[in-house]
Amino acid sequence: MNTIPAVGTIFGSGAASPLMAKGRAQAFIIACCIGIGGSLLCFIENFYVFLFAKFIVGASIGLTGVTVARYIEEYVPLKWFGTSQAISLAFLQGGIFISTLMGAILPADEDEEALKDDTNYRYIFAV
Repeated sequence: MNTIPAVGTIFGSGAASPLMAKGRAQAFIIACCIGIGGSLLCFIENFYVFLFAKFIVGASIGLTGVTVARYIEEYVPLKWFGTSQAISLAFLQGGIFISTLMGAILPADEDEEALKDDTNYRYIFAV
C-alpha cells in the first residue's frame, strides 16, 4: 500500500514530457488539479478508491517535480541553479517528513477497533 504513490510518481514523471510539450504552465496547472482531485478522493470511504487516490497523488507529485525542475532551469540564473534546485528538493522532503510526523495522530497498531473506526489517516493524506 505504501508503494502505490511511488509507482504513481513514476507514471507522472513519464507523462510530464508530453504535457510540457504543450506548455509548461499548462502542465503545472494540470499537475496541481490532478493532485487536488486525488486528495479529495481520499475522503470517499472505500479502500480501493483510497488506493487509487494514493496513485493519483503520486502521479501529481511526479508531474510537479519534473515541471518545477524545468521552471527552475529556465528562470533561475546559472550561478543560483544548484542552490535553487537543492532548496526545491529540501522543501519537498520536508513536506514528506512533516506528513510522516503527523502519523502521531493515528491510533496504535495493536488497537484494531480504534484502527477500524479512525479516519484521521485521511487528513494526513490530504496534507
